[in-house]
Amino acid sequence: MKKYFFKGIVSHRRVKSKKHGFDYPYRSIFLENIYDFQEKKVNHIKSSLFNFSFLKNDHSKEIFNAFHEFIKENNISIENLKINLLKTPDFSFLKTFNPVCFWFLKKNEHSLMMVAEVTNTFHEKQIYYVHDSLNILDGKKWIPIQKKMYVSPFADKQGLYQFKISAEPLDIKINEFDPNGELEILSHLSGQKINFSWQNKLLIYFSIFINSSLVLARIHLQALFLWLKKVKVFAHNGKGYVD
Repeated sequence: MKKYFFKGIVSHRRVKSKKHGFDYPYRSIFLENIYDFQEKKVNHIKSSLFNFSFLKNDHSKEIFNAFHEFIKENNISIENLKINLLKTPDFSFLKTFNPVCFWFLKKNEHSLMMVAEVTNTFHEKQIYYVHDSLNILDGKKWIPIQKKMYVSPFADKQGLYQFKISAEPLDIKINEFDPNGELEILSHLSGQKINFSWQNKLLIYFSIFINSSLVLARIHLQALFLWLKKVKVFAHNGKGYVD
């Protein structure tokens, strides 16, 4: 298992009704080869400076089971197979909020499946399994997935996502359509993996901590801007999942 610093940019553009957009720096950790398929267990994840937690109290078991089911259904050999994860970990003194974590199933360094683990501010979770049968996810094709959960008071909980994924370098584009099929929101995450060294480690951890601390504040700030622009509001009503 290898750990990298991920330095990227997340952008968000609302193209329907009132126009709105933002770009924020994204700082996180990219874990490579986190799972041992022979032993069917997670490889040990540790930090020499901070007590990080990546897979505590989440849906990792369900995701690993889904990977195994995909491998079995498609008769994929476990040779040269690995799982990578892009996720901001919990610190010992701070539970981070990840609006989305990305998991990648790779064979011979080619991505076969991406999992988007989405969490809204009501702490509801929805997992989206993105693949094109056994075709490589190379950033050339849009893959549609039905939207199943409320993620914003300014978008219906029903609709459609389209994903376009390139793993090396990491580039994820997500188009969101409303229930009538109209393109509503464009999201884009891109960035690079950077090796840890003793010279940069403390600075990296500090930048991840600052980035994590600002996530919810940024979400609420952008919500305020949309409210001031009088963008239509969709109530949560105590249930964020599509029936």
